[in-house]
Amino acid sequence: MSHRRLFAILLPCALLALSACSSENSKPKPGPDDPPVEGQCADGKQACTTAEDCADPGHSVCQNGCCEVTTRECESDAACCPGQKCTSVGRCTDDYLECNSDAECGSAGDRYCLDWNDPTFGVTKRCNYKPCNADGSCSEEGQSCFAGVCVAAPPCGGACGEGEACVLANNTCHPATHCDPAVLANVPRGSLVVFTDLDNVYDACVPAELQCAAVELPPIEPADLGRHASLAIAPANGDILVSMYDGTHGDLVVRTFDVDGKVKSTEWVDGVPQDAPVIGSVNGPRGGVAEPGPDVGQYSSIATIRSGEGEGRVFVAYYGATDKSLHFIARDNAGNYAAPYVIDGGATSGDVGRYASLALATTNGEQRPAIAYFQKTGGTETTCGEATATEVGTKRLTALKFARAKTSVPASAADWDIETVACHVLPKPPCDGCPLSCIVDETSENGTSCITATNDCNNACSSSQLCLDGVCRDKGSATATVKALPEGVGLFPSLAFREGEDVPHIAWYDEQQGNLMISTIEGGTWTSKIVDGQDASGKDTGDVGLYPSLTFDRQNSGAAVVAYYDATRRGLRYLTATISTQLAPANQQTPGNADFIDRGLGDGTTYTPPARVGADAVLLSTAEGLYAAYQDATSSDLILRGRQADGSWKDLGRWSEGALGFYADMDIYGGALYLGSTDLKLKTLRGKPKIGHQYRLFRHVFGSAEGEDSGESGSENGQGEGESGAEGGAQ
Repeated sequence: MSHRRLFAILLPCALLALSACSSENSKPKPGPDDPPVEGQCADGKQACTTAEDCADPGHSVCQNGCCEVTTRECESDAACCPGQKCTSVGRCTDDYLECNSDAECGSAGDRYCLDWNDPTFGVTKRCNYKPCNADGSCSEEGQSCFAGVCVAAPPCGGACGEGEACVLANNTCHPATHCDPAVLANVPRGSLVVFTDLDNVYDACVPAELQCAAVELPPIEPADLGRHASLAIAPANGDILVSMYDGTHGDLVVRTFDVDGKVKSTEWVDGVPQDAPVIGSVNGPRGGVAEPGPDVGQYSSIATIRSGEGEGRVFVAYYGATDKSLHFIARDNAGNYAAPYVIDGGATSGDVGRYASLALATTNGEQRPAIAYFQKTGGTETTCGEATATEVGTKRLTALKFARAKTSVPASAADWDIETVACHVLPKPPCDGCPLSCIVDETSENGTSCITATNDCNNACSSSQLCLDGVCRDKGSATATVKALPEGVGLFPSLAFREGEDVPHIAWYDEQQGNLMISTIEGGTWTSKIVDGQDASGKDTGDVGLYPSLTFDRQNSGAAVVAYYDATRRGLRYLTATISTQLAPANQQTPGNADFIDRGLGDGTTYTPPARVGADAVLLSTAEGLYAAYQDATSSDLILRGRQADGSWKDLGRWSEGALGFYADMDIYGGALYLGSTDLKLKTLRGKPKIGHQYRLFRHVFGSAEGEDSGESGSENGQGEGESGAEGGAQ
């Protein structure tokens, strides 16, 4: 048979095959006016003439007489499922963050790159929350269970618009068209309306089964809570009160622990703005407000009246970074806080209030608060001896200041007397006022002089020189040296009164000379004496006096004792101070073991001696003995030591888990010594540093022998970047 004949036979058959006319099993496709024919569509698809014949008309198209699933038709987002958007072509599409790793799912660290299995369109990688554990807990630190998922921050920013609900799958708000109107109309303060079925979202949702509920929001959790802490005991029940700083929002916080070291309450007493939006639980920190207010709460100092008239009152002094002022707040013995106010500050006073130290003076039989604090810069009306702000500028006027309440319940700044204890005019900074016309001048107090350059050097000067009267002079540099501490006098004041008296005694650090100073009132006038750092001949004996703690020794006739950090020898020093005369011990150049609480020698095995020990020292005198708590800055440990009968000091405890020793403070109640410190934590979350500070409380229970540690210590976690100088400790 010829090929032409074969082609003639095959061609009609091929045409018939293409038209399906020769197949015995073929069925004609229905026309537009024909009814659908069952069984004509493959894979179980429904036959149709229009999309209205399909089981889900809004989610289907009729194509070649068969129902094909597609995205829903829409005119607005309200017609789409939760987690979808209505596109410009009138189709709903899933609105999600596609990902390949957790790192792409945000900095909060609570959303993860997870599989999403759509029954129609298959598996995709989408950012989503993880479900809570069966018991309602979350495995990751810093997360809480909210509406079935673990979150570190309020979903949907803590709020959706009117008529909307939060879609947890994609962390966005969506029209709540299918929600019960009663739910939307009665949303409690601090709650968020959410779509409750975590799987009934995106393209796979069944609109008729959508449900909503108002769920209490998770608490606003500050990550930086616990710095600038101070501790005191409430007399009625031994509660431990700790004032501290919320560095996340800039607030003053007072946390209360019971005698077992468990948190009873945490109160945000200043810094939370009024009438701000609530996006967290009203029962949690800041009442659910995330918006920061004025920055207050640094350098806090707390004291309580423990006996007599006014027993149970609480006083807190602290620094306001926004207005650079000394602030004060009081709580009555019923637990009610009065309105906070500024004692000292403003344009006329300058930058005042850092390193506040609050203590109680007994005047006319009643206990009144008094505060020692640092003036970093002066104000327009500040003076220092003959110098005025007009003459030397406000930035050069530093001082130690003292505020004394006129009454046991001071209600405003008018109820305080303010005095300058000691002051110092800082030298002019290099090239002050003339950064471009400044030369090196070793005869000047700041090593430079301002000049008017001349042009009589015949172009002989280099680019680093200026011409002055025919001579090329080296240019001065206006670059200031960055220091770990503020410059001036009055740093780290420690205020104390003898029991039943109202004569103030203040130990403080002279940063300009590197000396330990003590100031008191003699004959109605403030006097300041060098206690260490300079001998009787005026010779410098080292940089000493940082982080001083002054108290009166109850076992030594109430003698003044002070502990302080010796930066030259890197140890914690101790001495009995003679207040009325300048102390100039002969051994200041080479102090011996008896002059140290801790020389930092350790045992020579855990670190290379000497360690840097003694930062943030606190000294406590009790009927049981004299105790010192401080930081080992080399290993970031918190150390507690007690003085023995022979005058030596014995270790009573060392806490090493975490970065401890910052803002150490302690007090005693019921045979137990309570010791607190801030644990400065910095962890990495998804490749970025994340703060996680916390305040920890420890308890040392005295045994039958003085100074014996029962081994009982508890810690409480609060939460709480820590500021630390080169020598360790908190600045």
